[in-house]
Amino acid sequence: MLACGKFDGSNSNTWYLDTGASNHMCGIKQAFVDINESYKGNITFGDLSQRPVDGRCIILIKIKNGEQKFISEVFLCSKREEQHFEFGAVLKKGFEVQMKDKNLRNFDEFGAAIASVKMTRNRMFPLDLSIYLSKCFKVEISNMMNLWHLRYRHLNCGSLMLMEKRKMVLGISKLEHTSKMC
Repeated sequence: MLACGKFDGSNSNTWYLDTGASNHMCGIKQAFVDINESYKGNITFGDLSQRPVDGRCIILIKIKNGEQKFISEVFLCSKREEQHFEFGAVLKKGFEVQMKDKNLRNFDEFGAAIASVKMTRNRMFPLDLSIYLSKCFKVEISNMMNLWHLRYRHLNCGSLMLMEKRKMVLGISKLEHTSKMC
């Protein structure tokens, strides 16, 4: 189950649209829906400085029309204060980027506008993205019949008891018939 709540970190919603970046980058670990911390490496910048990569992740954002979209293959760079949104990955997915009259516009593969950003005085394209955090919920089931009923995609009590009686499933404990089934 996945539930979302808006992320309220300071300056965390500002991403810089970057035509020169090699990957999406973010320094806010709490912003990630899924993270692979075993992914390690370094990112080298144009001035040949390097920053460590602490994982590869997925972020859930809210786009201009209100839809939620996932941004995948984002590098976690915990020593990085600003976020970079890399356009090579966007173009690779079939999206369109248009730069005209000091504006940068981004369209999805169907031609729908995703973002429109004005260039700042220092020739940057800051984009405010609403990042959402995922929250997991734990469920405890005290009735073993209900647990196995759910594990086997709502299988009926009689079939579950037959599986237990014939020892068709390892680990299934003594089940008691219940009338509280869906």
